[in-house]
Amino acid sequence: MKKTLTTIILLLASYFLQAQIIINEVSSDAGNFEGTADWIELKNIGATAQDLSCWRLSNGGSFQLSIPQGLSIDANGYLLIGNVSKMMCPTCDYKLLNSQFSFNPNGYGLGSGNYAGTVLLNTDIGANGGCDCLTGTGSLNNGSLSGDRLVLFNDAGAIVDAMKFSNGDAYGTNALTVNFNAINNCAPLPNITIPDATDIVYNGRTLCNDLKGCNSSYARLPDGNNGANVTWSQAGNLACVGCTDPCGVATTLGSADYPTPGLDNNATPYSATLNGNPVITAVTNMSVCGNTPLTFEYQINQFTNVALTALQPNGNLGSYVKIGNANPINFTTANFNNATGITTLTTTINPPVGTSNYEFVWGDANTNCAICPGSNNTLVPNDILSGDKECYVYRKITILREDPQGGSPVASCSIPGSITVSGATGTNLQYTLQKQTVNGGPFNTIAGPQNGNSFGGIIDDDADPLLPNYQVLVTSANLTCANPPAVVVAVPGSCLGNPACAQYITSGPGMPTFLPADNATVCAGSSMNFTVNITGVCNTGVVELMYDYNPAFDPYTQGISLGTTTTNVGITPPTTIATSKVFINEIAPRPQVGVCAGTPNGANANSGEWIELYNAGIDNVDLSGWIVSDGDWTATIPAGTTLVANGYYLIGGGGTFCSVGVLPDLNIETCNCATVALGSDLMNLTDGNEQVALFDCSGNFIDGVLWDGVAGAVGQALPDAVGNNAPATGCGDYITAKSVSLPVPALFSDGGAAPSGGTNVGKYRNSANAWVMTTTALVNYTPKAANPGGNWDGSTLAFGSQCPPPPVTASITVNMPDTCNQLSTTTFTVKAIYKPQPVAPCLANDVIATANYTIPSCEILTLSGDGDYCNPATAPVSITSTAALTGNHIINLSNGVNTASINPATGPGPFMTNVAYSGIWTISSVTPPIGTCAPKTTGSANINILPIPSIVTSPISVNACYIYGFDLASIEPQITTSPVTGSFLWYDVPVGGSPIGTFINPTVNTTYYVSPTTGAPANCEGSRVAIDLIVDPLPNIPTVVCDGITATFTQQVPDCFPTPCASGVQYSANGIDWSNNNVFTAADPGWNGWGGPANATLYVRNNASPNCYNYATFINPCSAPLPVTLLHFYGMINQDKTVDLRWETTSEKNVDHFEIEKSRVNGLFTSIAQVKAVGNADVINQYTYHDAIPYHDMNYYRLKIMDEDGQFTYSNVINLMINQSKSTWATVYPNPATDVLNIEVNMLKNENSTIQIVDMLGNILINTPIMFEKGFNTIPMNINALSKGNYFIKIKMDQEIAVQKFTKD
Repeated sequence: MKKTLTTIILLLASYFLQAQIIINEVSSDAGNFEGTADWIELKNIGATAQDLSCWRLSNGGSFQLSIPQGLSIDANGYLLIGNVSKMMCPTCDYKLLNSQFSFNPNGYGLGSGNYAGTVLLNTDIGANGGCDCLTGTGSLNNGSLSGDRLVLFNDAGAIVDAMKFSNGDAYGTNALTVNFNAINNCAPLPNITIPDATDIVYNGRTLCNDLKGCNSSYARLPDGNNGANVTWSQAGNLACVGCTDPCGVATTLGSADYPTPGLDNNATPYSATLNGNPVITAVTNMSVCGNTPLTFEYQINQFTNVALTALQPNGNLGSYVKIGNANPINFTTANFNNATGITTLTTTINPPVGTSNYEFVWGDANTNCAICPGSNNTLVPNDILSGDKECYVYRKITILREDPQGGSPVASCSIPGSITVSGATGTNLQYTLQKQTVNGGPFNTIAGPQNGNSFGGIIDDDADPLLPNYQVLVTSANLTCANPPAVVVAVPGSCLGNPACAQYITSGPGMPTFLPADNATVCAGSSMNFTVNITGVCNTGVVELMYDYNPAFDPYTQGISLGTTTTNVGITPPTTIATSKVFINEIAPRPQVGVCAGTPNGANANSGEWIELYNAGIDNVDLSGWIVSDGDWTATIPAGTTLVANGYYLIGGGGTFCSVGVLPDLNIETCNCATVALGSDLMNLTDGNEQVALFDCSGNFIDGVLWDGVAGAVGQALPDAVGNNAPATGCGDYITAKSVSLPVPALFSDGGAAPSGGTNVGKYRNSANAWVMTTTALVNYTPKAANPGGNWDGSTLAFGSQCPPPPVTASITVNMPDTCNQLSTTTFTVKAIYKPQPVAPCLANDVIATANYTIPSCEILTLSGDGDYCNPATAPVSITSTAALTGNHIINLSNGVNTASINPATGPGPFMTNVAYSGIWTISSVTPPIGTCAPKTTGSANINILPIPSIVTSPISVNACYIYGFDLASIEPQITTSPVTGSFLWYDVPVGGSPIGTFINPTVNTTYYVSPTTGAPANCEGSRVAIDLIVDPLPNIPTVVCDGITATFTQQVPDCFPTPCASGVQYSANGIDWSNNNVFTAADPGWNGWGGPANATLYVRNNASPNCYNYATFINPCSAPLPVTLLHFYGMINQDKTVDLRWETTSEKNVDHFEIEKSRVNGLFTSIAQVKAVGNADVINQYTYHDAIPYHDMNYYRLKIMDEDGQFTYSNVINLMINQSKSTWATVYPNPATDVLNIEVNMLKNENSTIQIVDMLGNILINTPIMFEKGFNTIPMNINALSKGNYFIKIKMDQEIAVQKFTKD
């Protein structure tokens, strides 16, 4: 049988592998014609045509189809099966099929156009042009939890292909038998089996989803896929429900996927292109070069209800274009072709320069997609990205437009030293400034490339009229447009010259300095304050500190930032007094001679004016930042200018050399340090009514001269009173602008009458401090030389001797990197980048300063010493070090409240101390020797100093039953302690000795002693308290007789042992009701508790000590014979303190099963399990049951033996003591025993012992020494010599005694 089934399976699998015809697409939900327009698509995946005459198709329930004679499918062709009237009408779900097929009299025909390779079989009746080949409705089941099976058979009835969707359970899950009738010249095929839903024919061809919604289908993906596990697309709108396994791989295509009856399943439902190139993803980024028109087009092939406008009648969006954040607009063209069913949406865009966003959407014209579950969110305006929308397709294109480089760039300047390049066109332009310093030599880059088209503050000049030369390279960094070679732009000579920009010092005393100083030692992880001082500039900026372990790192691209801060400009130092005599010594207001041949500099025809300063003192004077002004203009002397004792300083223009043949020290025409107007006269020193003043760099008035006015007159205005407040450009590198004010006329020296204009006449001071007019022949001019009348020696003047600007300071407090034991090197480098704010027209040149630091080796101190201690105590803790400590260290410890210290700590360690308080101790701080770094600390010590508990209350005495096991631990809940503890130790002596086990078998009154303890690990133990254990006598077992109606028990004499019970005894047949006497009838509760057993249990207790009771199990003389002979029933305690019950039977008659009952108090039994009986048998049968969760004290077990007719009897009761503190377990069987009693003992080690048998009076009847081995030991004991009755087995070990009770029959 198995061989035949295997052969069938192999043949079936082989057929699937060779089959040419497959079920390729199925629709069980045809939308407008639910249940009557379902269709099935077959495909020929073979290399040759396939004749399908008389092939059959069925779902086993609603239809059977016989394919007509003569119908075949070409290779790679399709057979579409469905009701044409429901599929091809103008209102049908698949309008594109309309007019594409012509049919023969047999109801099928080949298509045209897109359907040229497809045969359509019309399943309608013959009167409607159909094939008359369908029995049933032709519908497939769908919907929640229904589904269907579909099987294709060849003309011989063999399965060719099959598939299952959802649960496939519409007609149940079992196999179905169908009969294909003779039809259309096809012979009948009776008794054809549709395999059950779990059959292997559906393996790899099962889908877990139900089709629900409008026109959904299952389609193989890719088209014609016939692998071992077919991947299916689920086209259209879907709702998933539960289904059965096995399930093949199922996927969901894009939101616009659509069923494709008769076509390739991979046929594109729509396409999106930009200038003919596919746009596949929802979001696309692209770049274009120049003004490039772009045409976007949607071609929608399988949707006939596409919106042609952006706004639908109800205000919802349809198909639209959205540019940037503008409102949606219509496509430029939107057409629907009725003949092909293709919708075309087109629009043309012209992206502007830069980045722009375009969104293109086509949507269903149906303004309410409620018929398509999952699409109703289309009612939300502008919600075009929802993944739930089946009715929308979305494309977003982000376009970056670049323009090619072009134009005619030229360079120009508004002021000397600052140039701007204009006229270049294109995107991503970059500008590079180059300088030529050698005639015919190369141009070297000094700035750029940069995005900005301006340069300032670095176009300088010198005494060579031919050099330097400058040029600007204009390039493009376009990524899409091709970049042409660099365009060279010449810089005109008029742009040469350097304004008063900061000269940032990059070496020497002016370089930024650090605190701590360079090459200092710093500690890992310490908090440090870095102070960076920068001299030579006064404008604010930002300083950033970077560090790295490579001293050559680039702070712009490498290293780790320690932080940034804004610079702080210091206050200008106060004016100091110096004994020097600087004053205005000679002037030439308006010389006649202008520019002359050979003049190196100067373009103004009237630039020959000049002013001479003279230092008549004995000290050199720093003139940096000093200002000369006439109230209309200023000239600032550059930084670094020193006027030596008895020296001269000439201030003039380009024509000064023509006038006097001497080059000026300061050419205010080209220095960019003056606010002169390039008018008729450079300095505009008029012939009359004029003045000149000299100020130091702090704005203090030093000297002045006026002419053609009234010097010293009270209240007299200056001759030239316009613009007396003259702004200064700055003081050399001190860029901050100033303003100087001319003082009152009385402070000026009187220059006398005005010189004649245009005569080259000037004025000079003689030795008497009188101003003298020069002659017209220029013979008296003495620029940079002694005046004709001798120089005036001047007087002591007060002026600022500290004119250079104060340093700019930046301070950053940072935590140094914690490199302790983590680096191969112990040095690192800090670099400070000073980025001053630019001051037009000057650039902000960064300054980088470097300092190197050393991190010394680092020790790690680890604290340990967890422990528990008894109060009072001091706990030792230890500190280890990874390296020896050099010098005396102070180590401080803390637990958050208390402190301790180790002082001194030196050397390799470990370092020890004691703490007297609980808590988690850590190293709070370490004080190292001066000049060294503190070690790193880790670790902790968890110290618990525990109070010793004491007993507050306890019972004076407790009662126990003679020889019965008693657990002293049962007293512990009655004991209270301070502090509270649950741990106790028991002793049999008041002092000394060792703790004893808590389980005892008392025979005489004994005093025990208990002490409280904290438990492990400290085991802090308190004082012992005495508790008396009073032993009550144990009742003897009575005899029983029965007259058939009444059971009478006769108590032995004495009634209890080892002494009589003072108040007598009581009886119970169930261990509960003790109100009866020694006579029991069927009317008594105790009798009913027996349930008519063959074996019964009698309980008898000490009337004065109700917890002291005994019991006996015996054959009830009033009961009927047992239906089974119970040879043995005993239990065994396992090492894991679980219980195994075992029993043996023979002569079973009509026994159904055994119920295992368990009780903690003997008599209160509950059923815990059932074991099926063999039934009728005369052989010995063995049974076992494992109790995994016995009680952790006394356990009583009995068997309830159930007959097939519902009658039952009970076995004897056995008891097993589970004591958590015991290490040895013992059990005896059979119990009762006749001749041999088996004793089973589980030992944790090899141990010498003795086995004693004791009667109920405590007499030792048998005393046998024995050597137990580790593990389970079984010892048979011959008890033939014992009389019938109850006995105890005692097994004595070193630390404990195991006791079990048994009965001798």
